[in-house]
Amino acid sequence: MIKVRIKRTVDEAMIQEAMRVEEMGLPPLIITFIKEDVPKSREAQVRLATILKDSLEFPKSILWKFAKTFNHWQEVLRPVWEATDSSGGEMDLDSLIDRTTKLFKFLYNDIQKALNHDQNVSTGRKVYADEFVKPLDLKSIKGMRKALTKNLTKYGWPPAAGKKMSLFIDEMLIEYYNNYIRGDSNGMQLIAFLNEHPDNHKDIANDTWTDAVKFAGNYFLEKEDEDMIVKTYPKKNLFWYNIGETSCSIEAGRMGHCGADDRGILFSLRSKGSGQKASDSHVTISYNENQNTVYQIKGKQNCVPDEKYGPYIVDFLEMMEIEIIEENGEHSNCDFSEFIGYLEEEYPKGQFVANKLVELQELENEIASGQFNTQNLQFDTYLEDYADDPYITITGFVSFSVPLNMLNTDEVKERFEELFISKEDEVPDDIIDLCDFDWYDSDQEDDSAFQVRFEGDKLMIQLTLHEMEGIHHARESAEDTIGEMKRSYEEDTLNGYIEEIQQYILKEFGAAFNPETQKKMQAILEKIDELEEGYEHFMVSHDEDDNEIEFKSFRLDLPIKIPQIPLPNGVSMITNRNAYKTHVKVLGDYHQSVLKLKGDIEKAFVGAVKMKHKNAYDAASRQVSLATAGMALPTNLQAPSMVKWNDSIYIPQFVEVIVHTPKWDEIKGKATKGGFLVPKYRISFTLAITIADDITDVVWGMEYIDYLDKHLTDIMKVLTRSQDFDKIKSTVSQFHRQAVQELGATLAEQKKRVKIRIV
Repeated sequence: MIKVRIKRTVDEAMIQEAMRVEEMGLPPLIITFIKEDVPKSREAQVRLATILKDSLEFPKSILWKFAKTFNHWQEVLRPVWEATDSSGGEMDLDSLIDRTTKLFKFLYNDIQKALNHDQNVSTGRKVYADEFVKPLDLKSIKGMRKALTKNLTKYGWPPAAGKKMSLFIDEMLIEYYNNYIRGDSNGMQLIAFLNEHPDNHKDIANDTWTDAVKFAGNYFLEKEDEDMIVKTYPKKNLFWYNIGETSCSIEAGRMGHCGADDRGILFSLRSKGSGQKASDSHVTISYNENQNTVYQIKGKQNCVPDEKYGPYIVDFLEMMEIEIIEENGEHSNCDFSEFIGYLEEEYPKGQFVANKLVELQELENEIASGQFNTQNLQFDTYLEDYADDPYITITGFVSFSVPLNMLNTDEVKERFEELFISKEDEVPDDIIDLCDFDWYDSDQEDDSAFQVRFEGDKLMIQLTLHEMEGIHHARESAEDTIGEMKRSYEEDTLNGYIEEIQQYILKEFGAAFNPETQKKMQAILEKIDELEEGYEHFMVSHDEDDNEIEFKSFRLDLPIKIPQIPLPNGVSMITNRNAYKTHVKVLGDYHQSVLKLKGDIEKAFVGAVKMKHKNAYDAASRQVSLATAGMALPTNLQAPSMVKWNDSIYIPQFVEVIVHTPKWDEIKGKATKGGFLVPKYRISFTLAITIADDITDVVWGMEYIDYLDKHLTDIMKVLTRSQDFDKIKSTVSQFHRQAVQELGATLAEQKKRVKIRIV
C-alpha cells in the first residue's frame, strides 16, 4: 500500500485567530489588561497580544528601574531575610548573598544590553558591540520572573523573596501597560480601532506595532468629523470638507499632489456612497480666511479639476465670499487658462491675479542693483519669462569672519596653522554639521558652495544659499523668501554661529593653545580606573571621538511631591475631543510651571553648599589644595583666604549642575495601584575636560568634583531642610491646585453647554 502525504498550507493569521489570548505565552497581567481593553472579540485580543509580544520593547524609564533594583538587590531582599530569620545570623546572610550575586549580575547584564539597544535606537548609530545589545521584551520578562522565583528558593531565600521580586516585575508590567499602551495616544487609538468593529483586526494582520498604530491613526484621520463638513450635495453624494490644517497626508495620497500649502487651510470636495468604508477626494482648495484668498484649486495630480466639479467650486467661492483667487497653475504642468476663464465668468465678483511678469521683472532689477543686500548677505536672481507662467529664483551669498583671539602669540599661531592645514579638508564638514545653516543645502555637489579659509588671525566663511521651493511665480512670495533669508542671517544669529565655530576651534585644535592641558589629560587617562574607584557618587569615562574626559554623577532624587493630573475617566481624543483638548492645555500649562522651577532648585543647591560648608571653607582658607574647589577666585588671588564668605560661591564654568525635570509622560501618567511612575526632580553633575581647556580650570574642576563627592550627602540633607526647598514644594502644590481648579471649571462649563444644546 502506498501512503501519500498531503501538505496543507495554513494561513498564519488563521492560526492566530483560532488561538486564545491565554495561550500566547504572555505574562498573566498583560493578558488581563488586554481582555479588559478589548473585551468583545477574542480574535482582536489575540491580534493585540501578537503585536505586543513581537514588536514592543520596554522603554528607558522602566529599564532604569530594573537596573536600580537589580544593582541594589541586597537592600531589596535584606528586609525579607530579617523578617523571617529571628536568629540574626550575619554569616548565613553573607553566605546567601554571595551565592545569589551571580544571578543578579546575570540579570543586570540583560538590563544593560537593553539600555545599550535603546541608546542605539535613539541615537541612530551603533554604540556598542552586537553581542552586548538586546532589547527587553515581554518574552524576556517571563524568563526573568522564572529565573528569579526558581533560583532564589534554590539558593535558600525564603519564599517571600521570590514573591517580592515577582511583585516588582508585576509593578513594572502595570507601569508599562498603563503608561505606554493605555496612556499613549497611539495605544489608545489602536485599542479604539480594534473595538470599533469585530473585523478591524483583520486589517492589521501580521503588522508590527509601528505599522498597526499608523494604520489605526490613518483610519481615524480618514473618518471625517461631521462638524467639519461645510456643505453637502445629497443627490450627488458630494460634500465640502474642512481639513482644518495646511497639510494632509491623506489628501496628498488620494489626490496625487503634495497635499500642503502653508498659505491657507485645505478644503476638500469629497464623495462617499453607501457601503463605502472611506470617502474619495476630487478637488483640493487652499483657503486663507484672514486674507479672504483662495491660493490653489487643484484636481488629481495637481492638474485642472474635472469640469463636472466646476459648479461646486463656484459654489464654494460664493459660500465663502472669496475676494481674491490666486490660482494660476503653479506647481503644475497643466494649462489652467481655460479653467481660470471659466471661474472669471461664473464668479465675476472675485479678483483674479493678473500676469506677474512685469512685477517679477521689476524685482529682478531691484535685486541686481543690490537693494536687498546687507553687510553679510548678497542676493542674485534668475528670471524665466515664460509668457504664461513666469518665475524667478533667488540665491543668497553669505560671508562673515570668525576672529581667533586665542592666537595671541606667534608661537601659538604657528602651531595652529600647522594643525589647520593638516585638517583643512575636515573643517568645512564639521562646521556645517555644527551650525546647521538655514537655507544651506549640505547635499549639493558644488564644493564652492561652502568655503573656509584661514587668513591672518581669522577664519573667513562663505556659503551659498538656495531656497527649498526653488521658484516663485509672484513677487510677494519671492520677497518673503528674501526676508526669511535676511532674518536667518541677522547680526545676532551670525554672532551665535561665530561663537559655535570659536568653541569648535578651541576644542578641535586645543593642542595648539593648551599643550599643558593635553599632558594633564594623558595623565588622567593613564589612571582613569584608579580615579573612578576613589569616587562614591561619580563615574569617569573617555570619549575617543571627541577626545573628552567626562566626570558624571549619578542622578539624585529630590523629595518634592509633584502630583499628576491624569486624564479623567471616559475622556479621550476619540470619545470626547473638547474635554481631551482642555485637559491637554491645562496639563501643558501645569508642566511648564513645574519646569520653570529648575532655576530655583539650582539656586537652593548653591545655598545649601554655602550654608553647610561655611566652617569647612573657613578652615580651608588656610591652604590652597582642594579647598579651592567650586570657588571662582579672581585671577590675581593667590589663596582662597582672600575671598570673603559673604561673596557668592560659584561653580567652575565648565562644571554643569543639571536639574532633571519631570517629563510630560510622567506628569500626565495615570496613577496606578502602588503609586509608581512618580514624577520627580533629580539633580546630577558633569565635568567635561578637553584639550581646549585651560590647565588651571581643569585642576579646579577636578577639585570641585572631589569636593562634591566627599560632601554630597550632607549637602543634600541641608538642601532638603532649607526654607528655599520648602518654598519650592509649596509652589508645586500651588501650581497643582490652580491646574485642578482650572480643569474642573472648564469641564463644568463644557458640560453646561452640552445640556443647553440638548434642551
